[in-house]
Amino acid sequence: MIRSDGSLLKTYNEERQDVAQKLIDYDKEWSAMMSRSPEEMEGPHEIVDFFVNTANFPGGFDTRYEQSSLTGGTEHQQLAEGFPVGMRFKSAQVSRVCDTTTVHLGHHFRANGRWRLYAFADESGQEVAALADWLEHSADSPITAYTAEGQDIDSVFDAKVIYQQDCHDVDINKVPRLFLPKVGQAQIMDWEKVYTAIGHQDIFTERGIDRAGALVVVRQDMYVAQVLPLAARAELAEFFAQNMALPKVPEFS
Repeated sequence: MIRSDGSLLKTYNEERQDVAQKLIDYDKEWSAMMSRSPEEMEGPHEIVDFFVNTANFPGGFDTRYEQSSLTGGTEHQQLAEGFPVGMRFKSAQVSRVCDTTTVHLGHHFRANGRWRLYAFADESGQEVAALADWLEHSADSPITAYTAEGQDIDSVFDAKVIYQQDCHDVDINKVPRLFLPKVGQAQIMDWEKVYTAIGHQDIFTERGIDRAGALVVVRQDMYVAQVLPLAARAELAEFFAQNMALPKVPEFS
């Protein structure tokens, strides 16, 4: 769970207050423009130009949060240039391996309070497999540390993998179990966390993802929190240590 010691509230001044002020300024400028008479404008194109040139801002796509306890640094940004740290996660099409359906990766994002871990696999798949094993089993893993006993393995961190190969070249039975978790009361396997690039719309090319692989950490509000190498175990653990709380252990009388 998110830390409850006030550290989350402190990030308001660090990132959201500045954005809120920019939104207020935008609204004032837009309202002033809409209240002007036609004679006061340069022409009918003025309102259209303003709206088109600024449309991304009110939609949240121009907002960029600075480094804080919820947003990491940009030391490894070159590994996924199309997912700028601090900006909204920009979706792209991928192929879902279980049924070869083309879907938008970001459209499977659910507003349920979970962090997202998008693991873009290396060419051989060995590095992403090693990462998955560490995330699932290591005592230092954020998934192990912050998921309460008895909860589904993806209840706090929703981990997905995107392979570089065509979907027909990925044997889903050999995919690490972390990306095929058994969830819910009936412990049914979730098949919808394994994806591949599409030949003519390769997400690795479209989003500038290094062919050596990358881990893209996305916040609950769909903003990119961190970009890391697949082998950056300590950096990943340190990032979550500053914003997550250990689950409470049940007390028995």
